[in-house]
Amino acid sequence: MTRREWMKEFGKYIGGLNADERDRAMSFYAELYNDKYDSGMREADIVKSFGDPREAACEVMRDAGKDPGEYLNVTHHEGNMAKPSPRFVADDYNERCDYVDGKPLKARRRSVLLKVLSIILCIVVGIGIFYAVIAIINSATKTSHVWEPTLDSFAKFDLDLSAADVVVQRGDSWKIEYETTAFNDFEITERTESGMNVLDLGQHSMPVFGMGGVKVTVYVPAVDELSVDMSAGNMIIDSVDADVMKIDHSAGDIVVKNGSIELLDVGNSAGGVSIENVTTRTLSVDLSAGGVSLENVSAENSTFDVSAGGVNFNRFEVLSSMNVMLSAGSISGTLVGKEENYSVAVNLSAGSTNLVSAVRNTGKSITASLSAGSIEITFVD
Repeated sequence: MTRREWMKEFGKYIGGLNADERDRAMSFYAELYNDKYDSGMREADIVKSFGDPREAACEVMRDAGKDPGEYLNVTHHEGNMAKPSPRFVADDYNERCDYVDGKPLKARRRSVLLKVLSIILCIVVGIGIFYAVIAIINSATKTSHVWEPTLDSFAKFDLDLSAADVVVQRGDSWKIEYETTAFNDFEITERTESGMNVLDLGQHSMPVFGMGGVKVTVYVPAVDELSVDMSAGNMIIDSVDADVMKIDHSAGDIVVKNGSIELLDVGNSAGGVSIENVTTRTLSVDLSAGGVSLENVSAENSTFDVSAGGVNFNRFEVLSSMNVMLSAGSISGTLVGKEENYSVAVNLSAGSTNLVSAVRNTGKSITASLSAGSIEITFVD
C-alpha cells in the first residue's frame, strides 16, 4: 500500500469527525510521514509503521469521543455508484477497536496519550530551537542564481522538490531563478530521453535543512508535458499552457491559474487546491484532506475525489460531465448554465441538497456522491 492509498483509506474511516478534527488527523499523519521520510525511511516502511488504516481510525474516533461502530460503516465509491463499505462484524470490531495488545482501549489510550503529550512537548521545544538556528544560518548564507539552458526547448519538465516555495510562470524562454543556502542547493540537469528533451530540477540537500524560505521561479514557454512532484511547500503555476500537466503533492497548497491545459491531473494529501481562470479538456483532482476551489474554470470532463474537506465552485463551466465524490464535507458554489440542461444524479447518505436527480437527454451530466454533508449549487448565466 502506498502513502496516498493509506491516507485515502484512513480518510474514509474518519468521516464521522467534524472538519477541524478530520484536518488535524490527516495533517498529523502527513507530517509524521514527512518526518520519517526525512529521517531516511522508505515509503513502504513508513506506511507499514502506520498500521492498518482502520485501526488508526478507531483510535482517532475514540479520542474524539465517537463510537467507531456507528461511523465506520462509511460509503465508498466505485465509478459513479456509491456503495456501503462492509461494517465490522462483532468479533472483528472488538479485536480492532475495543482491545489492543490484550488491554482495554480506554486504559491503553490514557497511557499512550500521556506518552504522546510528553513526546510532543519535547519535540516542539527541540524543533523550535533547531529551526531558529537553521533560519539564522540560512538567512546569512542565502544567495541568488540564474540558470539558462543550452537546449532550445523541452518537451517535459520535472520538479523533484521537498522544501521550497515554487512559482512556475510563462516566459519567452526557459530560465530558472533560484536561491541557495548553506543547507539547501539545487541540481539542474538537461537530458534527452527517447528523443525527447527533458529538464530536471531537484534538491540534493536534506529537506529538513532546506525549509528556510527558499524560493524558486521557473520561466516556461508553452510545454507539451509538465510533471511536478513535491513533498512539502507551496506551489503556484501561472500562465503556463500545456498538453498534459500532472501534479503530485504531499503537504502544502497548490495554485494553478491563467492557462490552457488539455489534461490537468492534481493530487494532494494535505492542503488546498485552487484552480483559477483555466480552460481544460480533462480535469482530475484527488485530495485526501483539504479544500478544492475553482474560479472561472471551463472543463469538458472533470472528476473530484475528496476524502475530507469541501469543493467550491465560482462560475465553473461544465461542457460535458462533472463527477464529485466526497466522503465528508460540502459541495457548493455556482455553475455556468441552467440546471435543466444537465442530467443530474445525486447520492447523499446524510445531509441536505438543493440538487434534484433527473435524467435528461442533453449530453451533459452532473454526478454528486456525498456520504455526509451538504450540496448547495446555484446555476448562473
